[in-house]
Amino acid sequence: MSTRTLRLFAATTTLAASLLGLATAASAATPTTLNSPAAAAIYGNDLFVANFYGNSVTEFNASSGAVVRQLAGPAYKFSEPANIAVVGTHVFVTSNSLPAATITEFNAATGAVENLISGPATIFSHLSSITPDGSLVLVTSFYNNAVIELDATTGKVLHILNSPRYGFARPYSVAVSGKNAFVLNNGANAISEINITTGALVHFWSYSSARLNAPNEIAISGNTLIVTSPILNAVTEISATTGAVIRTLSSATYAFDAPTHLAVSGQNVFVTNGLYGAPSYVSEINIAPGVLVHTYRSSTYGFSDPAAVTTLGSLLIVVAESTNQVQEINTTSFGLVKTLR
Repeated sequence: MSTRTLRLFAATTTLAASLLGLATAASAATPTTLNSPAAAAIYGNDLFVANFYGNSVTEFNASSGAVVRQLAGPAYKFSEPANIAVVGTHVFVTSNSLPAATITEFNAATGAVENLISGPATIFSHLSSITPDGSLVLVTSFYNNAVIELDATTGKVLHILNSPRYGFARPYSVAVSGKNAFVLNNGANAISEINITTGALVHFWSYSSARLNAPNEIAISGNTLIVTSPILNAVTEISATTGAVIRTLSSATYAFDAPTHLAVSGQNVFVTNGLYGAPSYVSEINIAPGVLVHTYRSSTYGFSDPAAVTTLGSLLIVVAESTNQVQEINTTSFGLVKTLR
């Protein structure tokens, strides 16, 4: 999952400044720089990075660190690309230029544009996350209280979920398990569980502001939902079956500082901390016991303002917005493997 367009600290938050003819064929010969990298996604051994201010996507070989190609130009219609996801051989990127947003689908192997997906501004604007789910892609439309379902192969809009029955209130992030999608509502401190095959609402769970407060991102590990609340400096674990809170991680042990973005690898979750010049770090936590495994600090690895995290095997990949680079860190030895620029 990629979630980047909005930086959220309260239900009334607005869009932050640091977030959302045909071009020639993309090639490695195109000038390559990371320019406010906002999100990343994995395809095989390659890493795609969306450059928010660069209006481009950079593809790296994760092993060598070499640039494979830079994707940019009118054919892609990138305009402040903020979220990126890979489904099979298809890469989806959201751009949030107003009055309406565009979702670009391109081929992961060749870089060729496959579809440009758009719609009415009442739905296709302020797209806050994009989540792959087998043959589907789910896109949240934050201010429009909607979730868009796309066919991952054709890019066709299959459904727009925006009925009041879902209880959407600024849906910001989605986690998927099987055929159920858990939609995190930043404006209601709530989770809507939806069967994405039938469109039926399965559960609607609402929480007090002491449990969730303007929650930012949701992920799932096994049967446990993990939710960040930057305002509370907390990460909350929730049963995906009952909606009951399992535990809230907020003690001095974790030293959270506006925990924001998530990446799950097996039983471990990686949580970004620190925004806009504050000391930045990533906390690695074992979900089952809620134990802190390791803290990856900016002073050691050189990243600042982590805009996204993902994993590839034993590698933790940190997308560093302010320093315009991506760090690969070995999660076994905790050593810096390489820095991509």
